[in-house]
Amino acid sequence: MSVPYFVVGDHECERCGRDILIGYEAEIHEDGMFCDEDCFKDHLYESSSVKKIYLTDDPMYREVD
Repeated sequence: MSVPYFVVGDHECERCGRDILIGYEAEIHEDGMFCDEDCFKDHLYESSSVKKIYLTDDPMYREVD
């Protein structure tokens, strides 16, 4: 459920730059305003320190303490 958020003009999505018009739903976060949930999720993913990996049982890649 959306809650009202007062603004005096249209805004721009922090991630994709799309216009967010008065009267439409948006996502707001401490990082800014986002046009939709997917754009916000992409922002969080891109700004995290996530790294793609694949699992292997090859001992060559074993960490040694």
